Amino acid sequence: MNYLKNDLFASENSPLFTAIPDKQILDKSLQISVPGQKFRDWSKQNHADSYVVMQRIAQAWKKSNITDQYLIYGKADSHSFHWDMIPYQKCHTSIGRIVQQLQVLWRSTFGGIEVSENSLKNQLKEYQLLLSPSSEIIQSTENANKGNDSFCKDTTIERQWVVMGKRVHVLFNYAPIGFGGERLHFLVVPKNHREAFTDVTKEEYCESLAITSKIVDHFIKTRKNIKDVYFLNKTGVDAGQTVKHWHLHVIFSSNSAQNFWGRITFLKNILLGSAPMKKDSLAKRVGELRKELATLK
Repeated sequence: MNYLKNDLFASENSPLFTAIPDKQILDKSLQISVPGQKFRDWSKQNHADSYVVMQRIAQAWKKSNITDQYLIYGKADSHSFHWDMIPYQKCHTSIGRIVQQLQVLWRSTFGGIEVSENSLKNQLKEYQLLLSPSSEIIQSTENANKGNDSFCKDTTIERQWVVMGKRVHVLFNYAPIGFGGERLHFLVVPKNHREAFTDVTKEEYCESLAITSKIVDHFIKTRKNIKDVYFLNKTGVDAGQTVKHWHLHVIFSSNSAQNFWGRITFLKNILLGSAPMKKDSLAKRVGELRKELATLK
């Protein structure tokens, strides 16, 4: 790993690190980690610090015209946890968009492209300028906005909510792409309309991760067959955002995707998704999960 200076963070002496990985999923991709710690070991402060870092990166990308579209991706397994921030290029055709998506999905599953020494030096210099301490981030506000997307509609929330927080809802996905078993696939959605990650407030993000951590802890304790948990959120149509309302996917897998065909299945499910559940089946499943998760606050 090629770590950037550790002076980007909200807390003094933060253990969080930002790095250019040895193998990138796309050019200028970055990783944010607490070295050696699994997802369940991350503290509330770790998540708060990671929000500040990722906001600074996203805003720097936009300000410097690198991109305003990106994927933030993580996988909780038996190894240490990190977030990948992956900048997407602007695509002018649907074919170009599909090709870029395939590149990201393939490399996130099978491994990225090795960074040359020359590219590494150039990226380090660029990021040291872009992410200097003097580049203050723009704080999102708590304004109560309402949009026209499905996550701003009361009917959607009432049909799918399983946990209600102060600032965010947790919904069960009506077309879950969980891998094997129960197909546990949740969406953490701010109550106020937030189109992009940079619109999400620190309070909303921290609550999202606090609830997510409790959900992950619950299912790992109550479902002995859970292998991995995937987290992802997308900003921009080229990054695959289909609903213009920021949301965090939390996807549980009971099948280990270590062999070739397991990884191909993972790739297919992420790319093509799943068929929607029937109305009655969705209502029954949501009702069961509301009861099961009622103690999570």
